[in-house]
Amino acid sequence: MMMNKNINDDNLSVLTDFTSLDPFIFNVKGIVKTGKSESDLLKRLNLCVIWSELFTFFSVQTNTRIEIELSKNKNEQNWVMMLGQMVSYKDQDVVLAYLYDISNMKKKNFELERSTRLRALMLEVTQSIFIANSIEDIFDLSLVNSIKALEKSNYGSIMVREGNIFKPVSYIGFTNDIRDFRLPCDQSFLARNTENKMDRFVRINQEQLGAQTVLEKSNSDKSMIRSTLTGPINIDGNLYGIINIDSLENNAFDDSDVQTMEFIRNNVEIAITNHLLYQEKLVLSRYDSLTGLHNRHFFEEQFELNRKRADRYNESFAIVLFDIDNFKSINDRFGHFVGDQVLKHIAKQLLNNQRESDIMARFGGDEFIGVLYSSNIQELNKKYIEINNELNRLELSVENTLVPCTFSFGIAQYPKDGKSLDELVKVADFEMYKNKRSRKFD
Repeated sequence: MMMNKNINDDNLSVLTDFTSLDPFIFNVKGIVKTGKSESDLLKRLNLCVIWSELFTFFSVQTNTRIEIELSKNKNEQNWVMMLGQMVSYKDQDVVLAYLYDISNMKKKNFELERSTRLRALMLEVTQSIFIANSIEDIFDLSLVNSIKALEKSNYGSIMVREGNIFKPVSYIGFTNDIRDFRLPCDQSFLARNTENKMDRFVRINQEQLGAQTVLEKSNSDKSMIRSTLTGPINIDGNLYGIINIDSLENNAFDDSDVQTMEFIRNNVEIAITNHLLYQEKLVLSRYDSLTGLHNRHFFEEQFELNRKRADRYNESFAIVLFDIDNFKSINDRFGHFVGDQVLKHIAKQLLNNQRESDIMARFGGDEFIGVLYSSNIQELNKKYIEINNELNRLELSVENTLVPCTFSFGIAQYPKDGKSLDELVKVADFEMYKNKRSRKFD
């Protein structure tokens, strides 16, 4: 910058020759003199600023700089840096200024900030697997963060595929009516704009959307969606669902938004996949894969919880032990496949007749066991006799073969018949064999 506060045309010409930045002079009314012919950058500046405000700024903070946005619309990123110093020109107070284009630097900074923000948001998504109580929590968190990541987004939805339709599972900005909405897959914007491949994100603008409207969350005024960014969610190579991000602006989304959503989509797919694997492992850790009943390990854990609860509140509960009649003979006569069908059939009947508070498990081999709260022993006897009678009346048909399948059972009561699982099982087992002998089964 000139240290001499007086400047004339010759000084301005010298400055122009010695710098690639075109110097110019302005006052409260506008540009007074330029070093060269007025550049395109300076022409755009002239349309964007209020010269009196700039003059006041540099008169207070002389020999400083300021960033000025020259963007014509919201889709541009055009910025300049102006350096200014108060000087005297032809006995008038003016500002000697230089301009240089900082659009690329601003764009890089913007991308860096967006990338940093995006990674922080996606860290929330990937961590959601550890805090989510359900997959719906993952959907909601993914959608919220997607809308946060795209500057011009307003609304959004995630839809999961069920057969040949998409069903909403998470939404923002829509009324609750969307819960009942069902969209045929081949009629989705994603299918229409990818030749039904649904293999990438696509931008849909107002002319393609038509008169699509949604209701605001806070009132009944309709707001038109003018842009949509939609793309697939794939799990294990198969289309699992779609994510839609909507804007009230036309042409709201650009290539960088598509890249952002691709990044988000990858993290969402990882979170969903991990959650599904976690749920699968959780099921395997709790349930018997053949019968669908709980397994013995889980049952023993639940027994301890129920025992502590009963002791705390001075309550009682029943243990019921079941044994399939003639199971060895069934396996020997019909084979193990038929034996498995018998196990599954009886387990299904027990599950269909249990209450929400009951815990039914496969105890081992052809034995099942249950913990039942608030149950009268006489009523339990009656209940399982009726189930057995129904099983006896309707024999199981396997490969055109009728297979008899009934069970014997015994009941023990906590704490009357024992305070440990072994003690209760021993009593229930004794009662079960009394029942079996009375019905003449080996």
